[in-house]
Formats: sequence, structure tokens, C-alpha cells
Amino acid sequence: MRGAATLAAGRISESMGLEREAERLFGLNRFSIDPSLLRGATTRTARVTVGKRLTPDLNVLFSKDLRGTEEQIIAVEYTLTDRFSLLLTHTDPGTGKTGTEKGWAFDVRIRQSR
Repeated sequence: MRGAATLAAGRISESMGLEREAERLFGLNRFSIDPSLLRGATTRTARVTVGKRLTPDLNVLFSKDLRGTEEQIIAVEYTLTDRFSLLLTHTDPGTGKTGTEKGWAFDVRIRQSR
């Protein structure tokens, strides 16, 4: 059911041209609204994700659960080469989650062509 809702939301967003309009109006490179079910519950919510390419090598992404008390994610990706990039992520679980810590993560991404 969740997959169908996500697919339907993507199709609606696509047909309404939301991503194209967000890019035109706000200069965003990524804009999406994704419906989801919270883990272990039947509560429905949605996540808004916006992203901007600041330079050809630097992308910034912000994602927030719309319930207001749930997690938000900020990610910065710096592309070194076609195969390697560095990713810095800050996660804030919000006030609605227990057992998840606020913090930073640093990753190296390696892309492999087939």
C-alpha cells in the first residue's frame, strides 16, 4: 500500500509539474513530497525534500517530516570525481522519537559503472 501511495504521489507531482515549477520559482534542483507510514503505527504522514546544486560539484539537500515533531535531515555532497564524492549528513530525530540520537555522519561514496 505504501509503495502505491508513493507512486501515486509521484505521478500527481509529475503531472502537476511541481518539480519544474519549484525549480523555476525558487531555483531548486529537487523538490518532492513523499507520503509514508510511520514505523509500527498506522499513522500517515508526508516528507518534503528540497535540494539545490550550489556549484557543479556541491549539492545541498534538506528533508523534513511534516508532522513537525519528526526527523529532519540536512545533507551536503561534494563531488570529487565522476566516481568519488564526500557526503556530510546531519540528522535530528525531533521530539517524537526515542532511541535515536542527533548527530553528524561523514561518508565517502564510490560509484561503479556496469
